[in-house]
Amino acid sequence: MSHRSAIIADIDNTLYNFVDFFGPAFRAMLHAISAKTGIAEHLLTESFRTVYSKYQSLEYPFSVQELPILREQNFTEERLRDIVYAARVAFGQSRKNRLRLYPGVRETLVWLKQQGYILVAYSDGAYGHVERRLIRLGVGDLFSRIVAWGPRLGELERPSDPISERIERWFVDAEPRVNPSQNNYLGSQDLKPNPQLLRKLIQDLKLDVEHSWLIGDSQTKDLRPAQEVGLQDVWARYGRIFDPQNWDTLVAISPWREPIIKTETTGVAEFAPTYIIDTFADLRNLVPTYQPSLFES
Repeated sequence: MSHRSAIIADIDNTLYNFVDFFGPAFRAMLHAISAKTGIAEHLLTESFRTVYSKYQSLEYPFSVQELPILREQNFTEERLRDIVYAARVAFGQSRKNRLRLYPGVRETLVWLKQQGYILVAYSDGAYGHVERRLIRLGVGDLFSRIVAWGPRLGELERPSDPISERIERWFVDAEPRVNPSQNNYLGSQDLKPNPQLLRKLIQDLKLDVEHSWLIGDSQTKDLRPAQEVGLQDVWARYGRIFDPQNWDTLVAISPWREPIIKTETTGVAEFAPTYIIDTFADLRNLVPTYQPSLFES
């Protein structure tokens, strides 16, 4: 491969079904907190949305500790730890039962790497969650770079209580296990959709945009910015297949702006993707090949 080419892959609903794992996991967590505290689930839901809106992410790792409705109860630190533990167990068990790569993802990523493509994981999720999830799913070692949400030093408010003081360390002091010198932390102002971030990534990696591809399920958050910067954009149409109840759960707590929610819900955007795939493995029939297969005749 004479040019420097990359596959920039969205994570959620591109490599795995985020909606259908997160929706049930969140509801399981909600049930556990409500059972521990007696607080109605609809009130807890509103409180979660307040926290997620503050940090512009559904995967803020200390959301339970910061729930305004729990803080109003003046629980002791021990009681709060008990609530957090119950929430973590409920969420984690549900996630374990549902989080799976889409069929053919790992095999296709291996093939793309063999072709000489630089593999970049690109997500709005918290860096710690994204990295651990990729490792848990067995594909962390395939990516050369992870671009994910991790507020810069001083960006997060830090309340004085001991639990919340861990917040900034989660992002700033973490030691990435996937290529630690090749990661990018996104500040809240850098979250998708963000063509400027993609331009910086292209510059940093010295990419040939005509031979580099961005794959994602969101036409608004992934594909429109890719088109703006000249990357080859690929719509993972299969990522729009999920349980409507789980989507409604995400919308109820989402920090996303209303136009994005409307577009993502209907699947209709004001522009057309350049390419469309119905499985991640379809990339093998789409992107150019640069290394002959051992088994090709």
